[in-house]
Amino acid sequence: MTLRHPYENWLASFDRHPRSYNSTELVLFQELLSQTASEGEADRIADSDWLGRAVELLVTQRPRTASAIREAVTRARQL
Repeated sequence: MTLRHPYENWLASFDRHPRSYNSTELVLFQELLSQTASEGEADRIADSDWLGRAVELLVTQRPRTASAIREAVTRARQL
């Protein structure tokens, strides 16, 4: 990989997570990214404390409908 500024070579290690994510987890994460960006708060994704708290709450959720997914993510974003 080559970084743009200052043009230097850098070896990036791309690893896989030890397990695959299920479809509910992927949909929850997509909704978290979508809601956070649409509210103009995309910089919160870089806040590891906030993101950790949100993911901790979402990991326990198993919503099955679109509205339940939106509500779960909305609650998680309030942390």
